[in-house]
Amino acid sequence: MDEGEPDQPMGSPRPIGTAPEPGILADETIVAIARQVIERFVACQNGGNVGSMLALVSDDFVRQAFAMGSDQAAIDAYLTATPRPRPPTEQITIVDVRNARVLADGRITLDVDVIDPARRATGRPLTDRFTLVEADGGWLIDSVVAGIASEPQSAGDNATPGSR
Repeated sequence: MDEGEPDQPMGSPRPIGTAPEPGILADETIVAIARQVIERFVACQNGGNVGSMLALVSDDFVRQAFAMGSDQAAIDAYLTATPRPRPPTEQITIVDVRNARVLADGRITLDVDVIDPARRATGRPLTDRFTLVEADGGWLIDSVVAGIASEPQSAGDNATPGSR
């Protein structure tokens, strides 16, 4: 969601290298906290609940998401729309959370394998890279780079129990 790409819609795939971000491997507690935030975010997406979704993201995330060339009327309509849940067959499913790292600035970055029928109809997972930032004693999503890999690489470091 770089401001230098004004025609790129929020959450659109922009492939980058699939190597994990540098940093130290996150411990199980941090992975569990990050996973909980991401699960709540995905639940809000599936439920069409924009207000609750925005409560889980940083101010920088919001600024980047709405600095993409949308006009104010479109933003207002998006923010005030009645929540419309995705049909069950179109809901996002988290498959795996892996490669969680604590960066030098304290943020957490991790790769999340998801099945999102709106982005890929085959039912095969895509990998998105989430970055979380600590704020007011909790964690908020600071950025999401969608589609860093079209096929998950491997269970990787600190994969969640029961994953692949």
